[in-house]
Amino acid sequence: WFREAELKHGRAAMLAFVGLIAPDAFRLPFEECASPDLDFVNAHGKLITGLGSGPMWWLLVVVGSIESLRFKQMGLGFEKLTLETAGDWGLKGLFPSSLEGQAQMRTKELKNGRLAMLAVSGIFTQGVLWNAHHFPFVPQAASSDFAGGLAGSEYAGWGTYKFDPLQLSEGYPELVPWFREAELKHGRAAMLAFVGLIAPDAFRLPFEECASPDLDFVNAHGKLITGLGSGPMWWLLVVVGSIESLRFKQMGLGFEKLTLETAGDWGLKGLFPSSLEGQAQMRTKELKNGRLAMLAVSGIFTQGVLWNAHHFPFVPQVASSNFAA
Repeated sequence: WFREAELKHGRAAMLAFVGLIAPDAFRLPFEECASPDLDFVNAHGKLITGLGSGPMWWLLVVVGSIESLRFKQMGLGFEKLTLETAGDWGLKGLFPSSLEGQAQMRTKELKNGRLAMLAVSGIFTQGVLWNAHHFPFVPQAASSDFAGGLAGSEYAGWGTYKFDPLQLSEGYPELVPWFREAELKHGRAAMLAFVGLIAPDAFRLPFEECASPDLDFVNAHGKLITGLGSGPMWWLLVVVGSIESLRFKQMGLGFEKLTLETAGDWGLKGLFPSSLEGQAQMRTKELKNGRLAMLAVSGIFTQGVLWNAHHFPFVPQVASSNFAA
């Protein structure tokens, strides 16, 4: 029953996602659907024109008929529902013939459905919260100079994303350079950390302290400090401290030299594009990779400790492959 419900909600969410975006491109050829101010918030009220009339009633008839057919397959008490028949309508036209292909197809549908449920929930939430009822469901900023012209809102897929739900850039404009400096620093550290979490399973640094096979990200801090001022962790502190000192020399101890233009800029331009468009794209790529790395490293730490799985891929070794029967 759980799988039947998950598949049903996932399929409905995939259809809903299309239905939330498509009306901005075209409308169904009914008079009730032609109004330009019709959106997902007011559609329910506007598309019911009377008891039993209006497109919403027609939709109810269609969905009800489909559900009736499904209950005929499952039984009103779900007595015919099994793990094999959950979500199975018997439509095999595009279903692979091999067992491996069938398993992959089922997994793809589950993943797409789960993603669609998250996406539709997000659209409803932010669309209502920000009073943005049309794609891309984000508020239109009063000025095109978002966050003082901070890089990162463009080259992000469809359209421009001026995402600042807490309005920090408006409430604390003087701190925006510091926000970006901190974001880039954490992102860069996370990208290095991600490599550092995986690479030791393939090779180790040529130091005696790093050779132990039971050394991992959980116990490394304790094992790599062999005394006050000695051990690889102290050497790392010296290297990082030296780099930070150089950066503070650039910014000033009170961040007085830090601006939107210099935030995160070490002056290393060797691989930096020469065109303005290329530079904007490069900055956006670094931001995206840094943000992804922060999420990835946080996930590794959490699940690695939670599941006592301290090595790549940081998931527990399941005793049986026959998961959930």
